[in-house]
Amino acid sequence: MKFEIPRPQIPSCTWQRPIGLGWDRPYTASQNDDGAWHGMPLGGLGSGCIGRSHRGDFNLWHLDGGEHIFRSLPACQFSIYEEREGEQPQVYALSTQSPQDGSLSRWAWYPEGGGTYHALYPRSWFKYEGVFHSEILCEQFSPVWAGCYQESSYPVALFDWTVHNPTDRPIALSIMLTWQNLVGWFANAHKTQKNRQSGDRHPTSEYQPKWRESTGNFNQWIQDHHRVGCLFNRVRLYDELQSGEGQMAIASIINPAIEAFYTARWNPEGDGGEVWDYFAMNGSLPDMQNETPASPGEQIAAAMAFRFTIRPGRTRKIPFILAWDFPVIEFGADITYFRRHSDFFARTGKNAWTMVRTALKHGDVWKDKIETWQKPTLDRRDIPDWFKMALFNELYLLTDGGTLWTAATETDPLGQFALWESLDCRYYESLRQRLSGSFATLMLFPRLEKTVLEAFAKAIPIEDGEGENIRKIAGETPRDLGTSSEHPWMKTNANRHLDGQLSSLFIIQVYRNYLLSGATDTEFLWECWSAIAFTLAYAKKRGKEEEGKFWRLSLKAAIAIANVLLENPAANPNLQTPHYPEDLVNLRDTYQSWLQAIPILKEDNTGEAIAIEAIFEELYRQLLDLPSLGDRSLSETTLREFSQTYLLPFRERKLDLETGDNSQEIKLGMTFALATLLLLLGRKEESLQIAEILVKLIYNNGLQFRTPAILSPTGTFQKSHSLDGMTIWAMYGVLSQFS
Repeated sequence: MKFEIPRPQIPSCTWQRPIGLGWDRPYTASQNDDGAWHGMPLGGLGSGCIGRSHRGDFNLWHLDGGEHIFRSLPACQFSIYEEREGEQPQVYALSTQSPQDGSLSRWAWYPEGGGTYHALYPRSWFKYEGVFHSEILCEQFSPVWAGCYQESSYPVALFDWTVHNPTDRPIALSIMLTWQNLVGWFANAHKTQKNRQSGDRHPTSEYQPKWRESTGNFNQWIQDHHRVGCLFNRVRLYDELQSGEGQMAIASIINPAIEAFYTARWNPEGDGGEVWDYFAMNGSLPDMQNETPASPGEQIAAAMAFRFTIRPGRTRKIPFILAWDFPVIEFGADITYFRRHSDFFARTGKNAWTMVRTALKHGDVWKDKIETWQKPTLDRRDIPDWFKMALFNELYLLTDGGTLWTAATETDPLGQFALWESLDCRYYESLRQRLSGSFATLMLFPRLEKTVLEAFAKAIPIEDGEGENIRKIAGETPRDLGTSSEHPWMKTNANRHLDGQLSSLFIIQVYRNYLLSGATDTEFLWECWSAIAFTLAYAKKRGKEEEGKFWRLSLKAAIAIANVLLENPAANPNLQTPHYPEDLVNLRDTYQSWLQAIPILKEDNTGEAIAIEAIFEELYRQLLDLPSLGDRSLSETTLREFSQTYLLPFRERKLDLETGDNSQEIKLGMTFALATLLLLLGRKEESLQIAEILVKLIYNNGLQFRTPAILSPTGTFQKSHSLDGMTIWAMYGVLSQFS
């Protein structure tokens, strides 16, 4: 009896959309609006990512850290040839969008609605139905799962194809992958102008990618035992590896039942006949090797096809790999870092084929790891499917959010990590946004989350600038960790925003990260302690912190931290206060006296709109189990009225999109925080009702994989690709008791 290949099961809680189906009236933005054609990104954390929409085209290219490119490349595409015995073949490129520039005119493009796209990050599926005789499924993913600090950084994407023949006759099927040589495109052509200052002294970027600059690019067909594929290379002009330089590769496998064909060099700007005419005839290619480098102005691509026959009732699987190795990331002129994945592969930019080998060897294990991580959540019956769907899909920002993850150093053994605030505000790790949006990293990658707060701690004592050009005052907590146009982690407070509550937000998040990650990592508290003491003294001196609601909470957190440290001396004596424990006791008592001097506020029964600070203050007070001062600035009456009326115009999107009132906007981070607070108060049904409204607004209106920070009743949004969507993980943390 022969072994029958199992057919993949798609989870029931995925986000689903008919292949190629658009929206009549998707949400729009006034700036940086790419439209609704976004799909789940592929790639590792900090390695750069590539997006493929549910239309089937590859169109998102975040391969230069902190930079956003949204352009469809038609030559980067899968195609299928199918011929059932005794019938005419049918052949399609698997995108429903044909090129708009007239190129590839000989190709046939897949019909809209011929199947369904599913997504549950980091996995997504194209299920092709109603067009081919075969039942065809492509599952695509990258090796990202909770607690993985190695493979989650790999710049690879796997495409596992499963083909089943449900008919009574044999079917010949060929899968072709074509790819344009993009090496060298993802670097700044205006390198020296990348960190220019704007009129308001904020850093701006005159970023211009080297898009389509392919001079010197060449393609190599590789046959490596059972592995075959194409390596995309470039003639290097410098001994030292530059930003954007490296390799890409596409690959698959052969065996006695699979034939491989290739064309190593063809023109993606022509009519495409040099590959399509062969492929459309019988699913083959002419097997042409050509390593001639591209001339100035020339574009080159490669193609490979794998043909096999499926007998009636049988199933066949075949993997495809896409890998890229661009290990150097550049910020301001000549400020470079190696990416995290270079800790596991040589730092030469010549490792794309090594990554192919790794992915083909371990791909099944990676998929099992992802499924094992997701399974406990997917099996839960106490949370609805729409919640599970959004919970995982909002993690797209871990790879999509201009993500930075640098290689390890002696001082940073895990490297440095950062996510941007949003596409419109590309400030890294903005303290206010991460108050709600960083729960996902805390729960899934706690060691990375702690490196972010440690970076803030290192920045607090730094003075940057003087006089009118002051950017950062010693003792002040920076609003952010900088931008990719300057030197993140070193040039902080790029927004130049002075906020009296930033010191408090930093301290609260330090204590949260300690407490909700197991309350055992006292070394993390010691790493941050001197910065806590410094920034509290600075805030007290300015006399502004006492005006904010978070000031009281941060003092409570600082006292709790001091008590922990008094019981747990630092393993590294350099981290202790100079006269431990006396100085620590004195500081604790000082914070207690400051706390006692704050007037107690009376309960607010006015029923007026609640300030965002009040929601977050009460949320964090309960999460961190900190004592109250006997006041209740957030009354039950006000909370109930707010939760009932705030989202009313958005329920079921019964809106007048032409004349709607923009004054009542939804701030997603704050609203998910409100839902989390309601969970803590035992109001689960009400909490889930609010969250469901948000999820439907995002995923029913073309905002998938570009979640905004703000929505309005008029069908517009602000700040796409924002950190705020991941606040849903705060809700899940409460539902799981942060286990």
